[in-house]
Amino acid sequence: MFLTQIKKYFVFFFIFITFVSKGQTNDAQLWSEVVVKKKITNKLSFSLANSVRFRENISLVDKVFSELETQYELFRFLDFGLNYRLEQEKKQDNDLSLRHRFSVDAQVKKKVLGVSLSLRTRFQTKYTDYYSSYSGVVPQNILRLRIKASYKILSFPIVPSVSSEIYYGLNGEKKNLIDAYRYQAELSYKINKHNDISLGYLIQNEKNENNLLNIYAFQIGYSFDF
Repeated sequence: MFLTQIKKYFVFFFIFITFVSKGQTNDAQLWSEVVVKKKITNKLSFSLANSVRFRENISLVDKVFSELETQYELFRFLDFGLNYRLEQEKKQDNDLSLRHRFSVDAQVKKKVLGVSLSLRTRFQTKYTDYYSSYSGVVPQNILRLRIKASYKILSFPIVPSVSSEIYYGLNGEKKNLIDAYRYQAELSYKINKHNDISLGYLIQNEKNENNLLNIYAFQIGYSFDF
């Protein structure tokens, strides 16, 4: 019953996305990620991720970045996270743009009828070309709200999940405006105690200076826990 409802949701979702995306800029992308995780205690963990993203129908490198994150579980239903990302993005003129991004998270978790639900609130601040641009000293502040649902099938190693996220601008030209929407579906497979792989598909509708950009990204990830 649960899987049937998920299928119906995605059929409706893709019909809706096809309808609203007419006349807008669409781009197929590939997002890849390798993550190393270390659990320090039962409540505290660290991770280091390296990612490469390709744009323009997976023909050009878009971003390369490294991300350091720590998470702390205060209660079974509540955890907090800190994150730093060092990012290089290739601009349209082929110059590289250097970004520093910091974020802090609070996440509430609950299991209902076998479905793991989470609501994450993230405050994110990003500095772009801090050392080479006059405007680089002014950060872009965004509030992100994400709801996620995953379902663990007994004796089955693959865990499906779906999520939806809103980006809300807090300053600058996009102050008090929705900056982007993101919708994601993912399958995670635990190979063994230390190794996991994941495959996903993501749709992101984001506003830029000229038009509305729709990103359709295939995702592939590998993580190693030790």
